[in-house]
Amino acid sequence: MTEIDLLAQPAPNRSALAARSFVRRLARSQLLLTDVRRAGPDDEFRAKVHWPRTRPTFDRCAPGTERQDPLLVAETLRQLGIYLPLRCYGVAADSRVLIEELSFEFEPTADEPPRPYQGTEVTCAATVHRGTPGAGADRLRNLGLSVRLSAGGREFARAEGVARMLSSAAYRAVRNRRPATTAVDDAQLTPVDPGRVGASWPEDVLVAVDARGAVRVAPADPHHPFFHDHPSDHLTGMVLIGAVQQTAALHANEPNLRLRSCSMRAARFTEPTPPATVEFGPDGRFEIRQRGTVTATGEAKFEL
Repeated sequence: MTEIDLLAQPAPNRSALAARSFVRRLARSQLLLTDVRRAGPDDEFRAKVHWPRTRPTFDRCAPGTERQDPLLVAETLRQLGIYLPLRCYGVAADSRVLIEELSFEFEPTADEPPRPYQGTEVTCAATVHRGTPGAGADRLRNLGLSVRLSAGGREFARAEGVARMLSSAAYRAVRNRRPATTAVDDAQLTPVDPGRVGASWPEDVLVAVDARGAVRVAPADPHHPFFHDHPSDHLTGMVLIGAVQQTAALHANEPNLRLRSCSMRAARFTEPTPPATVEFGPDGRFEIRQRGTVTATGEAKFEL
């Protein structure tokens, strides 16, 4: 039996670790969801999540004061936002689920869970907000998702997102409408030392600096186990949020600068090339631009 065959069984609490195709991850080490089941009303769910002790990229805190990587909150929302429509709402298994809006925030008065050697067990209370009904096999064209994250019985973070579902044919049609490259962007990029952006290793660096001093999205490792676990024809939201984090650290000259909250809306796809720029404005607002066009906007708040 394939994974799809196994997951076609009706058990609502089947371990999501068996469902790599339902969260768009290839490596089991990158699966955060361990169990998902309905809770009460039809659109209420409870999920068990395991956050590994190893970090996606960030946290250079002193020993004994380690904090969770904020990207794990965003990735948890992303995996739920893909798993739920495919597994629980009749969306065709070969559909493309695009996370168009994503936001998260650590509770200001809550203690974050520790990061023990065995990893952190997180409980998610998720509510789906059904969007536009679709035709054919797909029952929904879009949905919203609100998630409250708890550990040890204490809520410590919240996240929200909006996902849009496209059939394989519709996705190909959208991607075939990409604008043709009219000019070559031959910017000479200077690599960034990982210590300047709070990264653990050179492979964790997501940005570089061009000759004008602008910060560009330029992942150092195209096969990074967290950011590039599977092939993608565009830069993912996780890459963009990570680049926002690192850009802020560069601007502030503070490698320990850490995301406290972030909201991002994708206006269009951000292509792998030419390298997009990350531009910060007042009050933590940012824009990601490519070929002079804004591809994503958002707002971020940081802490030390």
